[in-house]
Amino acid sequence: MQSRFQPILRVVLFLVGAAVTTIGVDNAFGGIASLGWQGPTDFFLVVDETTFAVRDSHIRFISGVWLAMGLILGLAAFKLSLLKDVVIACSIMIFIGGLLRFTQDDTTMLLSSRLLPSLVMELVLFPLLAIWTCFGVANRITTA
Repeated sequence: MQSRFQPILRVVLFLVGAAVTTIGVDNAFGGIASLGWQGPTDFFLVVDETTFAVRDSHIRFISGVWLAMGLILGLAAFKLSLLKDVVIACSIMIFIGGLLRFTQDDTTMLLSSRLLPSLVMELVLFPLLAIWTCFGVANRITTA
């Protein structure tokens, strides 16, 4: 028997997947500067072209992984029984990424209005999504 909350979880997964995919595209195709979908792109000056190109390439790679994660989360809205464990794994990876924000030197920036929403999503909402998927709804799903 399917839970009455299953449609809500599917909508949440689709919206989260769309948001993560959008951020992934912004940085995968725009690099460090991004395409500008998240704000201004004129926030730095390149003083070493070679090092910048290497770092920019790394950002594009990581953003491609982020984009793929978003596509998977969005697909899970339609194939939840098949992708339940992947949703949980993605949520755990995002949580760990949120924790690693605390390794930056300026931790006061984390509590600013520019980063706090992301931090809350990573440290609170994604763990709740994993718990919801694992224990609340997905265990009762009988069809994809």
